Amino acid sequence: MIVQTLSKPAEPHIINSQEERSLEEWQEMYPDLWLLVEVTEETKWEILKCRLLAVDPDDMNLVPLRQEAARQGKITGMFHGVYTEPGPTVIA
Repeated sequence: MIVQTLSKPAEPHIINSQEERSLEEWQEMYPDLWLLVEVTEETKWEILKCRLLAVDPDDMNLVPLRQEAARQGKITGMFHGVYTEPGPTVIA
């Protein structure tokens, strides 16, 4: 008999920054992590400024925080920081 146990995911690192930056700046500051941001200034096509709410290596750990922010009426997004490892190479 094989028993599989589910480990409790680690808690995301809560930032709750009051500082507003561009999304690209936050992504550079937190490479290889998923970022949950609150959008504070945007155009129809892009995020101009945002506040960093939390980071985590696993995007699924940020979902409950995103849902809570949505209940508070905040506009949020989840984005990945800059990848430091090279990705797969595709040769066509």
